[in-house]
This record gives sequence, C-alpha cells and structure tokens, in this order.
Amino acid sequence: TLEKLALKAYPGVRMIHAAVEAVGHLVEENSISRSDVKEVTVQVTTLAKDHVGWEYNPEGVTSALSNLSYGVAVMLVKGTIGPEHYTDESIRDEEVLEMTKMVKVQGTEEMDAKGSAHMGAKVTIYLTDGRSFVETIENPKGTPGVRPMTKQDVVSKFRRLVANDERSYRIIKVVEKIEEMNDVSAFATLLA
Repeated sequence: TLEKLALKAYPGVRMIHAAVEAVGHLVEENSISRSDVKEVTVQVTTLAKDHVGWEYNPEGVTSALSNLSYGVAVMLVKGTIGPEHYTDESIRDEEVLEMTKMVKVQGTEEMDAKGSAHMGAKVTIYLTDGRSFVETIENPKGTPGVRPMTKQDVVSKFRRLVANDERSYRIIKVVEKIEEMNDVSAFATLLA
C-alpha cells in the first residue's frame, strides 16, 4: 500500500518538498552552518515558481505552508522541519525571516522540460567562503512508485505528529496487524 500512496515527508505543499529535502541533505553531508550561507538558489518549474516561489511575508500559517523560501529557510536555520515550525509564533522567527531573504527561487526551462507536474528541485547553496554545494531531487520522498515512504518513515512521522505515549505505541502495534483482525471495533475505540 505504501508504494501506491503519495505521502508527505514534510509539512507544507508538495511543491516545496524536493527543495527542503535537498537542503537537508546538503546541510547534513557538508556540515553547513546557517551563518556560512550567503545565498541559496532553487530551480523549479515555472509553475512551481508561480505557486510557491513568491517573496515570503509572515501573513499566516497557510502562506508559510505554501512558500518555498520559508520551508528552505526553516531547514537551514533549524536543521529540521515539522509542525512546530508552522505556528503563528514560529512563522515570524527572526532568524528564519532573515534566511528567507537569501533564498532565490527560479523557474527554469530545464525544469519546465520535465513537464508542469514535475515536483523536483535543483538547489545550490553558496557559502560566504566561496564554496558552493548542489543537489537535485527529481522526486521528493513520498512519491508513489518512485520514492515511497517506508514503513519506518510513516511510523516516525506518526510519532512526531501525536503524543509519543503508550496509546500511540498501541495504535502502531494494532495497525501493524490490522490485516489479521476480524473485528476493528477495538481499534476504533483506541482511536477515539
């Protein structure tokens, strides 16, 4: 089933996921500190640029969820991205706001040639010392049939979104054996 489902590995609209994932990889693989970042360019389709590539202003949680610069800036500043970065308070974080100004989103012919439905991104992080790092993600994690989320990815996401307590542990255990259940009423009670 996981092979066939489009699941979101990150918060926000799907068009920002490839860029956020690429930034996460680059930061981790190259030990990039936010203070070392001079500029970040993100190449996407023109459609993606128009939909998610506008200049970020903290107008509300929905606009933050729909903005590529905000998602990239959060990943650069916080080293992770989750629901806690999409609250009325967190979308106004000064460090993140400053970093959004360093993110340049470009619609390119190269990306357009892959089709308007293409969700990939090419990210280049330029450092103050003159070095640069590039990563292209053609299909973000969670793309059905190509890069589906694993069972462990889904469990980790579930635990991050709910209280990590005994009840959530029991829910996970029941779901792992749900195909063997003749009656799901006990599961429904557990979810209530």
